[in-house]
Amino acid sequence: MGLGQLWSPHGPGRQRWPRTEPLRAICLRHGVPSFVNPRIPEHAAPDQHCTCGIYATFAPWDLEFDELRHPWALVAGQVEGWGRVALGERGFRAELARPRQLFDELWWDEATRRAAARAARAYGIPFVSWETSPTHSILRG
Repeated sequence: MGLGQLWSPHGPGRQRWPRTEPLRAICLRHGVPSFVNPRIPEHAAPDQHCTCGIYATFAPWDLEFDELRHPWALVAGQVEGWGRVALGERGFRAELARPRQLFDELWWDEATRRAAARAARAYGIPFVSWETSPTHSILRG
């Protein structure tokens, strides 16, 4: 979360979630395609033999992080995923995804809470407490 926008927490380049269309996954096994790195993905994402795709857990308590983060750098919420999908035991990886709602955290200070609410408004989605919302992600299709 930053500058009123949502950003993916993993991967090279920290992908920004579009506000008006779904985020589309591509395989970044060989890095982000660019002028300097013209490689194109070898397969559609997600692929069962790769770690690519947009990750979501079925429940927020299944989130795992491999690096220390500032409290304001992470916001949890509910996402909807569809297209090509790889199912896992505690979640899924999807080809397409979009946020459905953002969750308020009890431990946030007022500035962080305002930033999260501003991001939710920018995406046109609700900003709700954990207690008043179903907390599972949605898998469509």
